[in-house]
Amino acid sequence: MFKIFVCFIMLLKVIEADYEKVDSFKFSDSLLVEYGIINKSENIDGYLRIYDKTTGNIKKEIVYDSGSHDMFVYFGYLSEETFVIVCNNYYINSISGIKAFKCTTLLKYDISGELLNEYVLPNKPNDYHNHNYSLFLEYDGEEIIFNHDLNIVENVLIKNENLYNFTYQYLGFARVNGVEVETIDIIYPGIYEIEIYDKDYNYFFEIIVEADCKIVGKKYSEGYTGKVQVYSYGDIYLNKEKYSIGSDIDTVGNNKLLIIGENNYRKEIDITILPDVMYYDGINRNQLIDNTQFTTSIRIYSNVQEVYLNNKSYFSELIEVPGKYEITFCGVNSYKTNIYFNILPSVYGVENDKEYNHVQLYVFGEAFLNGEKISGTNIVNEKGEYKLELLLENEVYKTINFSIVENMVDNQENNKCSYTPYLKYLFLIFVVVGGVLILRKK
Repeated sequence: MFKIFVCFIMLLKVIEADYEKVDSFKFSDSLLVEYGIINKSENIDGYLRIYDKTTGNIKKEIVYDSGSHDMFVYFGYLSEETFVIVCNNYYINSISGIKAFKCTTLLKYDISGELLNEYVLPNKPNDYHNHNYSLFLEYDGEEIIFNHDLNIVENVLIKNENLYNFTYQYLGFARVNGVEVETIDIIYPGIYEIEIYDKDYNYFFEIIVEADCKIVGKKYSEGYTGKVQVYSYGDIYLNKEKYSIGSDIDTVGNNKLLIIGENNYRKEIDITILPDVMYYDGINRNQLIDNTQFTTSIRIYSNVQEVYLNNKSYFSELIEVPGKYEITFCGVNSYKTNIYFNILPSVYGVENDKEYNHVQLYVFGEAFLNGEKISGTNIVNEKGEYKLELLLENEVYKTINFSIVENMVDNQENNKCSYTPYLKYLFLIFVVVGGVLILRKK
């Protein structure tokens, strides 16, 4: 019964209390924190109310009572889910009966209303400021900075360059490059001077927001193949000409991309487009790679501006002379790349250390046959030993030895002569047999 009575008395005191709202701050579209003081007949306490903005209902109310007069005087963000309340504590002087300062307490809460940390200051600050999730307390020209963990720090850590976007939390007012803003959320590349101010308070710093340049394409270690597209904020120039965001870049070579932002910000990016190089050997069409060896004539095609074959201009003519080749592909802004390949001599119709009655051989390139230079199609039917030497750049590349063991043409002539007498007798037999058959019919 006594407990019920005590609760009733406390309820009456709350009802009689005078709630004075100091301010409220929004954490999100659905959450709002209100703070202030409760004037009671015998005491002053601080209070917090955490509202669900979607319904307007109070999710939690907190009354802070340290046993003295507790006045909530300032609110600051410490993170997206925590905040700090500055509470000035007073006591009644027993002699004068006047309210006197006792200490200042920093109270860290989370958005559920749980008290996470406290820090007691013996002296009363002259002013309070909050930015970069830090609390700034002024003491007659001097400043104490508390970070998000309520630890004292010497300065505020701000990443001032190599950023692709920059957001900054603050209470009070702000200017960006001299222009007043409502929020600091920068995504456009540039050099920015930031000023946080409130009455006589000023805090300056400079940041560089880098261009968040996205290059879409097939990337390899040497560069890109095919077409690429570029996406970025800022004014973009490609090889000194205005570039339309998202348009195709397919010019082979070292493409120079320049992005211009605020306050003379400039960022240069090299985009190397690799050449597409194909060869055609009359049957196959494939990508030409370094150190390929061919045994037939080829043509080479590419999408570059200029091509040089062994230092001479080349326009996809048929390459039909065996040799060692260097082909150079030239693109924009002094881009050059070389591919080396060989066209090797070859022979068809004869093999090394084989015997033949006769051969019809085809030499791709040039060769010596028993010391006589030949090329193209050749018929060999004379009996004997043969040495075929394939030439590559006037030097012997490969040697093939073969033999003709019998002259097939002479053999056919001899066979034809040996059958002649027998053909005469065979003709007479056909005549006699035919005559008999005719007489019998008669």
